[in-house]
Amino acid sequence: MFGVSPCNQSPRDHGTEGLPPQSVRWLAALLTGLTLVLPACSEEQPPAEPEEPVPTGFDLDAIDWRSRVPDEDRGTRYDSPWYWLTDAELSAAVAAAGGRVSIGFKDPNERGGVDEEGRVICSPASEAAGKQFLRDLGLEIELEFVFAPAVTLVVPVELVPVIRSNPLIDYIDPALPGVRWD
Repeated sequence: MFGVSPCNQSPRDHGTEGLPPQSVRWLAALLTGLTLVLPACSEEQPPAEPEEPVPTGFDLDAIDWRSRVPDEDRGTRYDSPWYWLTDAELSAAVAAAGGRVSIGFKDPNERGGVDEEGRVICSPASEAAGKQFLRDLGLEIELEFVFAPAVTLVVPVELVPVIRSNPLIDYIDPALPGVRWD
C-alpha cells in the first residue's frame, strides 16, 4: 500500500520491469515496426522530372501598360500593370492564372488600402464589406491575409469587371505562373 509508485521509477533504471505485459508487447511491436520502416524512409528517392513551363496564353510584355501610368504614379505602388490594364486585358490575365487572384480592399473614399509606407489605411468595416461583397457573388475566400486588407480566391473571368468596379476593391492581382530558376 505504501510501496514505491511505478510513476516515480525511471524506465532507464528498470527496463520494462513493472510494465503490464500488453505494454511490453506493444512497445516490442512498435520498435520492430520502426526498425523495418525507417530504413525505407532513408533511401534516396529519384529526382522528380522537371515540370514543363505551363503556357499561360497571356503576355504582359506585349501590352504597353507602362505608357498608361501617369507621371505622378511612376515609382509608387500604383506603378503596376494591374491598375492600368483594361478590363479585357485583366480578364485575360486572370484566365491565364486559372482564376486564382489576390484581391485588395480599400475604403471607398481612399485610393488604396495601404499607403506608400505600407501602413494599412483600409478600415476593418470596409475590409469586411469587401469580403461580404465577394461572398455575395458566390465566391469562396481561400485565404485571408492578416497584415494586409486582402484575400486570395478563385474568380470566374466574367466577374472581373464587376469586382473591379466596386469602390471597396483596391486591386485584382492574378497569380500568374512564375519563372523557374534552375
